[in-house]
Amino acid sequence: MDVTSGSDSPGLPAIQPHLPGVPAFTEDDVRQYIEMHGFSALRVWSVGTLTITCILFTTSREASDLMNCEIGLPDDALVCLVELSGDFLFTGGPYVPGMKREQQPTIVHHAHEAIDARTGHILVRGAYR
Repeated sequence: MDVTSGSDSPGLPAIQPHLPGVPAFTEDDVRQYIEMHGFSALRVWSVGTLTITCILFTTSREASDLMNCEIGLPDDALVCLVELSGDFLFTGGPYVPGMKREQQPTIVHHAHEAIDARTGHILVRGAYR
């Protein structure tokens, strides 16, 4: 199997696939990526030390249910769900349900991301209280 990812693959390139099959990367690869790059999304980014609380290879469907959002892959596609704790500066947008505009910017303490287990691309990121 070709573990390279094409430019037509959804998501943001992140972890370089290097294993045959799926998953094409390991939990250690995820840890190294987070350690090197931290966490940032459209309106949220990590400040200070992050702790990875969970790395789970699961189906897109299960990850969608756990993250309460659409992953954008077929239900049976394998993804890597990463949960993080720490301080995340949130500056607005739809990522924190129930947060009022006048409360922003603020710090939230949990984040998660779903990574395509085949390509290593980050598909979805979000932060929450």
